[in-house]
Amino acid sequence: MNFRKTSIILSFAAMSASMMTAEPVVSNVTLAQDQSTRKVTITYSLSQEPGIVTVDILTNGVSIGDANLTHFAGDVNRVVQTGNARTIHWYPEEAWPSNRTDAATALVTAWATNAPPNYMVVDLIDGAMTYYTSTNCLPDGGLANDVYRTDRMVFRKIPARGVTWRMGSPTNELGRTKTGGTSDETPHLVTLTKDYWFGIYPVTMGQHKRFTDNNTDYAPSSCFFTNIASHLTRPMQGIGVKSVRSSSTVSWPDSGHAVASGTYIAKFRARVGGLPFDLPTEAQWEYAARAGAGTALTTGKDLNQKDADPQLDVLGRYQKNCGLADTASTDAAIRANDDSTGTSKVGIYLPNRWGIYDIHGNVHDVCLDRYAEYAGDMETVQADPVGGDSSYTKYVARGGCWGYYDGKRGGNAANCRLATRRQAENDTDKAVSFRHYGYRLCLEIE
Repeated sequence: MNFRKTSIILSFAAMSASMMTAEPVVSNVTLAQDQSTRKVTITYSLSQEPGIVTVDILTNGVSIGDANLTHFAGDVNRVVQTGNARTIHWYPEEAWPSNRTDAATALVTAWATNAPPNYMVVDLIDGAMTYYTSTNCLPDGGLANDVYRTDRMVFRKIPARGVTWRMGSPTNELGRTKTGGTSDETPHLVTLTKDYWFGIYPVTMGQHKRFTDNNTDYAPSSCFFTNIASHLTRPMQGIGVKSVRSSSTVSWPDSGHAVASGTYIAKFRARVGGLPFDLPTEAQWEYAARAGAGTALTTGKDLNQKDADPQLDVLGRYQKNCGLADTASTDAAIRANDDSTGTSKVGIYLPNRWGIYDIHGNVHDVCLDRYAEYAGDMETVQADPVGGDSSYTKYVARGGCWGYYDGKRGGNAANCRLATRRQAENDTDKAVSFRHYGYRLCLEIE
């Protein structure tokens, strides 16, 4: 790619005036290309406030497309401090090969740190956090690269602040009613007061093992999948809530976001400079999972069948589109190269509208809340609800899973609806009883 002309574009991040009195401001943008190496150098100044900087390349006023906005280095895709002569390097021979243009412009945008772009990636090796406007901008091939299932963790910004919505399910939703005609999905109004980051995948075995002292395989006897070769990209399972975040003396909501030392979340926080990542509350989980859908499925549709439903087949791993592999045997036969049974690799089914995967099935996501019946209604709005208290010994689990049949609701598909709730023990054992449970992480945006 050769540039024969350059131009300057100034860009300012949009931000609510109520959030900050100042905002990051970009100025003095320049773009130049080394004709021998073809490396493009962009410089800019950043003033007033630090900001998260992203860049777009335009030709004839049109973006070259997110998929080509890769292979950047320097003061970009991260929080940048104020100053002059901030520098971005772009390598078009890698990102946009075999293209030529008469003129190109650099659109440099500085986002307020409390109003970031849609995606954040945490490097689990060094704790670095980078930011992108879409997953198409992710380096190293994007989500197709399993590095985002093992050594990096991708989060989606959830635009939740100030939205009032219905949590739970309508009384006529297929699969809702439990034995005796009662339900624990009473519809009620909720609002969340902050936007937040939400993991697009459940935490995988590879990601979990980045922070554990024991790097032995959690498979197959504890976790019931059959392909030992692919275990790192499957969701973490077969492990209790205690070893993820809590202990008998540190629990939610008694101690706020305090976590027990030595747990996965404690180690994760230490890696990222102490930021209070945690399990999502049940309300945060459901709002992110629904992505605006008020139906049983993220697609905006309801189930047609409670047991096996083709509409669910494309959205997640559940008992009717996989074999159970439900055995504690360590026999070599169940280690065969077969991904059709047990859990699936994360991210192979369709995501919801916000790009979040494995909402329906695979493993239950354990939440911060202790399990209790909903107390709200459709008249009063609850802000940032957290269910239960220390008198409740079990945690809420959401999303359904690969091998669980809920006889009370009469089917496998019914167990994977957006509103379905289950109870998870607070235990440390990697036991058979926990083979259906996993988790994902969340961080409120301050």
